[in-house]
Amino acid sequence: MYSLILFDVDGTFYDLEDVVRANYDMRADFFAAEKGLTREETERIFAWEGILPYKSEKARSATEFFLRSGIDPAAWTAYCDAHTSPAHIDREKAVSNETLRGFAALAPLVLLSSNTRKNIQDTLAWLGIDGALFDDIVCPTAYAGAGPFSKRDAVGMLLERYGVPAGAALSAGDRYESDIRPLLELGGDGVLLEKPAGLETVLQAIREDALAAWNGRGFQYYSGTERGQRK
Repeated sequence: MYSLILFDVDGTFYDLEDVVRANYDMRADFFAAEKGLTREETERIFAWEGILPYKSEKARSATEFFLRSGIDPAAWTAYCDAHTSPAHIDREKAVSNETLRGFAALAPLVLLSSNTRKNIQDTLAWLGIDGALFDDIVCPTAYAGAGPFSKRDAVGMLLERYGVPAGAALSAGDRYESDIRPLLELGGDGVLLEKPAGLETVLQAIREDALAAWNGRGFQYYSGTERGQRK
């Protein structure tokens, strides 16, 4: 059983296929304008940094890259908030409140996302997800760590804040590099989701202490005791 569960939002609570291309184009337009680059130059940089125009478990965070590159956090936040809307997300494919309540009965839930707080809250509202189920939201606009936002640093901060050893924490998301690896490297577990519906199966597997046995049923299970290895 876990004492802390971390959730990504985008692609975890809803199907990222609905918006992945639009999100990529928005990020490319912003970065090209900020750096005075052509679209072709921007796409080459994005490909090198793992920022992809399609859904992939190997995709990396554009926000973390922007902040490492010296982009003004306030400028990116303002642009992202102004050019992002959850209206194209298919609510029929989203995770249910019933499933999330099941997780909340097991352990404190924290949203850990590279999106802005406004966009996270707008997305939860659009999907009809009860925000009160979550004990905390940690994101670039709600981050108390030193230096630019990074999920790895944020994970360490959360473990300390909640007094939970890494081995008693679980991270759930749709991208290995951004959502799973940060906790895994500290010794925690992860579940990499194929689709949001996989969360219901993960919940059932946790209740039966059978994550490893149920591996492959809509999710891939990673054990912190065997870092980076799929069980």
